[in-house]
Amino acid sequence: MININSGSSRQIIIIGTGIAGLSAAKAARAQEPEAKIIMFGEENLLPYYRLRLCEYIGKSADFDELKINNEEWFKKNGIHVELSSKVTSIDTEAKKISVNNKEYSYDSLILSTGSTPIMPSFKGKELSGIHTLWTWDDIAKINKSLKEA
Repeated sequence: MININSGSSRQIIIIGTGIAGLSAAKAARAQEPEAKIIMFGEENLLPYYRLRLCEYIGKSADFDELKINNEEWFKKNGIHVELSSKVTSIDTEAKKISVNNKEYSYDSLILSTGSTPIMPSFKGKELSGIHTLWTWDDIAKINKSLKEA
């Protein structure tokens, strides 16, 4: 079992790297200056402004413009981010999670998994060129689709 020690025995795990997860990490750091904070996210990107993705439809997208904080900020604030890391189980009694075939213990667990876009039922939704927009990968797919249109 992995317990990343920062000099404190408290370990706070946050599942989700969206704005809610980042806000939780900032609040946790303010309340627990010595705690180890680990965020887990399925995407391979640091937290970014999802709501601004629509500004890049049909345009060249630069991820650095959407990042909320850079790697140095996370290091400076003692917030460890595990990217491309899907939590596969939570054991609340043992206070541990499983991620990428590893177990992590926690003292506090914050779930900030966000949402998933849904496609409403309408005729033609199965056609190519119909997209949802929620991730950086989505904007890349939309822009590729536009180039091929």
